[in-house]
Amino acid sequence: MARAANPVLASHEEPPSAKMFDMADSGKPTRKLCYACGRVATTKEHVPPQCLFPTGYRSQLVTVPSCAEHNNANSKDVEYARGILLSLAQLGPNSKPVFDAMMRSIDRRPHIVSTTFRDLQPIEIEGHQTAAFSVDLPRFDRVITAIARGIHYRAFNEKRRDWDVFCPHFYQSESAASKRDSYDPLREVAAIQKYVYAPSGAPEVFCYGRAGESPARSVYQFVFYDAMIVFAWPYARHGR
Repeated sequence: MARAANPVLASHEEPPSAKMFDMADSGKPTRKLCYACGRVATTKEHVPPQCLFPTGYRSQLVTVPSCAEHNNANSKDVEYARGILLSLAQLGPNSKPVFDAMMRSIDRRPHIVSTTFRDLQPIEIEGHQTAAFSVDLPRFDRVITAIARGIHYRAFNEKRRDWDVFCPHFYQSESAASKRDSYDPLREVAAIQKYVYAPSGAPEVFCYGRAGESPARSVYQFVFYDAMIVFAWPYARHGR
């Protein structure tokens, strides 16, 4: 699958939708609502989570208004997803600082290895030694869904609860051996979309593009560390 192009992404100011108050028709400020549930926002959520960004890359991060519950609800899942993203990304200058931070976390809490890579097995593909492990898709998808909700809310001020998530790296047991598999059509459709990339304060760590003729038909391409690509789109069989 072709990697995303390297778009030229400019710095940006935080939009009004990310602030804690709105100006009502009366001219008086009104409380912003949580991007996920619609309750009164008491804090801000970083999308993606701040821990995915190395120190020095955390300026101008995207935030959306959030209640305390949705700001903290998936912290364990975020730690898990960070480990998965880093294990599958090419370890380069953009991912190494986060990888080093994760290794320090492992030193303090060695159980992270057993819980994240609980069935790690050595394998050989085309003469090369590597390793395989199972991914807890519900946990990973919860993190990507929260990112998609936040990015979509920031763009359209619209809450959408249900999202489909597809990470091509998770379905490559046959493709890694240069064979087509049942996921290739989905990979190809996702790859040929005409994505328009949004400004990012740290495009080397995370950037995203959106394709689609309307908010309801949005397809998002999230690129982590210039290597890991994840797609998300609204789940068509459910309401907002």
